[in-house]
Amino acid sequence: MLKTKDIPAPDLSNCEGWAKLKALTKQTADGMKVHSFQTVIGDLATIVKNRIQPADKTLAVFDMLTQPTVIQQRALDLLGVTLRP
Repeated sequence: MLKTKDIPAPDLSNCEGWAKLKALTKQTADGMKVHSFQTVIGDLATIVKNRIQPADKTLAVFDMLTQPTVIQQRALDLLGVTLRP
């Protein structure tokens, strides 16, 4: 299995202007941090659904979904995924 240190740095001599800028700044055109597939998956893995049992037993149990970060929401939008509790 390849490790990050085994992956060679990109050859920027063949890049077009915006691609070279993206590689150098590590940011997308809209200013978001560039992620690898692994970091996006790791970031998405932090979205969780918590089951809440209020201390007052007369209140119903309910589920609460964590609010996606801007980057998580962008990834979900690109995938066409809608989160629902």
